[in-house]
Amino acid sequence: MIYEKYKKDIWALLGLGILFVLYCAVFWGRWGDVMVDCPRELYIPSQIAEGKGLYTGIFSLYSPLGYYLNAFFVKIFGNSLNLFYLLGCINTGIILFFIYLISRRFSGSLLSFSVSFLVLSYCCISFSPTTNFFFPYSYSVVYALTCFLASVYLLITYFNRDFKYKYILLSCLFAGLSISFKFEFALIFLPLIWVLFKKENGLKKIFYGILAVILPVILPFLVNIEGIRTFVDNFLAFCSSHSSKVFLKTISIKTPKAYIFSTFKDILFFLILFVSSFFLLLKSEKMTTKWKKIGAGLICALFLYGITSYVYGNRIYLFSWLTLVSVWFIIKYIIPRPLRERAGERGIPKEISDINLLTFILSLILLLSSFRVGGYLASNHYGKYYLPLFLVMFFCLYLPQILKKFEINYEKNISCILIIFALFNLILTDKAVHQGKNYKIRTDKGTIFSSYPVGKTVEETALFIKLVSKPKDRVLVLPEGLMVNYLADRKSDDMLYQLLPNHIEIMGEDNIVERMNQNPSEYVVLSSLTTPSYGKTYFCTDYATKICDFINANYEHLETFENSQNKRSFMMMILKLKK
Repeated sequence: MIYEKYKKDIWALLGLGILFVLYCAVFWGRWGDVMVDCPRELYIPSQIAEGKGLYTGIFSLYSPLGYYLNAFFVKIFGNSLNLFYLLGCINTGIILFFIYLISRRFSGSLLSFSVSFLVLSYCCISFSPTTNFFFPYSYSVVYALTCFLASVYLLITYFNRDFKYKYILLSCLFAGLSISFKFEFALIFLPLIWVLFKKENGLKKIFYGILAVILPVILPFLVNIEGIRTFVDNFLAFCSSHSSKVFLKTISIKTPKAYIFSTFKDILFFLILFVSSFFLLLKSEKMTTKWKKIGAGLICALFLYGITSYVYGNRIYLFSWLTLVSVWFIIKYIIPRPLRERAGERGIPKEISDINLLTFILSLILLLSSFRVGGYLASNHYGKYYLPLFLVMFFCLYLPQILKKFEINYEKNISCILIIFALFNLILTDKAVHQGKNYKIRTDKGTIFSSYPVGKTVEETALFIKLVSKPKDRVLVLPEGLMVNYLADRKSDDMLYQLLPNHIEIMGEDNIVERMNQNPSEYVVLSSLTTPSYGKTYFCTDYATKICDFINANYEHLETFENSQNKRSFMMMILKLKK
């Protein structure tokens, strides 16, 4: 009885699970960046697990909950790359599960499967090494996304289950957890509280809802009260620093004119790809042969995608404009609201009003969640983490409402297009990742892949450091490069391990030099890593000149490793503290 009722969902989830497991097997170890950001996610939890205090003993600009959670797992299961890969895989699996559940609230099992597969193919797989779902620049952001999706699912359930209070309360709790993991999700608090005031009677229920949001944000900081002031000072300095503002401009559109032009191109690309494919599939419905129909859709979608993706330039901006659709549905709800209320008096069912309200709330949540990236959802940066729910809402809620006047088999045709697109995107990404990450670094902590110049140089440097240094020696890799510390099993200076332009601006270069003078690391490694996203490219030349003067005066050259491939090279210079 239960199987017959949920048979389609069981098979859809089974198919999605098989695709997910296959993906994990094929890409295992090829997530993340060996030099930038990702190694920090290995190093900080391992230091916390050893007893170091976050913020007071380890510099960080991120909220504590994600680090504490990963440190807990390190303490129980040991410190290895495979552990962090597994945590990323489990969390991504949960994300896909919630994507399917949310999609299923608005559409059938076939479209829900298709959208979930699209999220796996287009979002979870990385166009940029650091912004992936498995070994990301910050585990907190993917944990926050999981809680965010759980909150949205419970909110939808609240509307579907006659507004039972427990669902909105749980939705508020998961929203609080999401904010606690990543403050960028803080604005989703506002629509939830508005729903509480609109749908719940009694201040007590509203108070508990607000408390459910606030407590998960506050409690993690109470574990380390001493570090709260340090974190707040550093976080405020980070938000106001010039280098951080320059960096944020590189991941968003710089001017309104550029935004309009870029959005126009992105929408045109989408129309060429999806609308043309959808139209041709509709035409193929007149064919009597089933295989002709499938073949026509397959050839059409692959041809259009191949042509447009290469002629147009880059597929990472295909859905960057989806915030505009949310804005339209918000406006659509607000402007005719008095008209709907008057019409309701003439017999429009209450359910229609509730559906419109839910669409409005979800649109508002989507818009507020993308605030950090200025609403521009390119999949090569942070926009990737806000895109999954946009895809669900667009294909399962917005687009069906837009096309409801047409008598078409929407779900079947759009599912076919999405599956073909997801498969083709998976193939292209697989090729790019395996070509780009072609060097395997094998260690007793696990395996990670990188490009040959970077991977080979990091491996040689880590092995050399492990050979010449003592276990208690500290190794400071600049401007960043904690993977060397992780692989060599050597600690860094936990306050100076990442000296990017914005970190130097926050701490003050004179203060950094003073700390290095009073508490010098036994070894310093200078790499050829560039940082153009901050407006300053070369360490020791464009920035950190005082730091480099101190290093030149107090350290002596020990060894240099450099490797190159296809006109790309990477270098690391090892220096030892003078006696």
